Amino acid sequence: MSYEVVDQIIFTGECMFPVVHTPQKNKNKDKYEYVIKVECDEATYKSLIKRGISRTTELKEFEGSDKTFITVRKTVGLNYVDKIPGPEVVDKDGKPMTDLIGNGSLVKVCALLRTYEHDGKTGLKLELHAIQVDELIPYIKPEKTTQVIPNPFKSNSAVAGQGKVDF
Repeated sequence: MSYEVVDQIIFTGECMFPVVHTPQKNKNKDKYEYVIKVECDEATYKSLIKRGISRTTELKEFEGSDKTFITVRKTVGLNYVDKIPGPEVVDKDGKPMTDLIGNGSLVKVCALLRTYEHDGKTGLKLELHAIQVDELIPYIKPEKTTQVIPNPFKSNSAVAGQGKVDF
């Protein structure tokens, strides 16, 4: 089966957990992926489901937000990570952008609705294609903190100033 682009979908709104410049290993550690969670309303989501998009694509809410987000990703095989480019990322003026994007940034995400085949099954999926950052909230890497927590099972360890722990 050849893969065919069926449509182009534009999502506009806040984003969460963007990994768009350098791919990360997926949860199964067998592929790399570029990924972004972008605001998506229920009506848009339902229209995608009606069109036959994979049901593994779900809406998700995050603590502290009253919005729902859809995950859009581009998956790249381990052997192709240097050969297949990630999504194009531009600023509001269309200029290439390499800044790290923080949660809450306002973006437009272009996703391709395309066919796929996997284990003999076929369907439609969203594939991350391009991102325009309209309002950047810069990503700030959290400070590393090292907290030493004593082992209560060692005889010379103290917990909360109580000395040795007895069982």
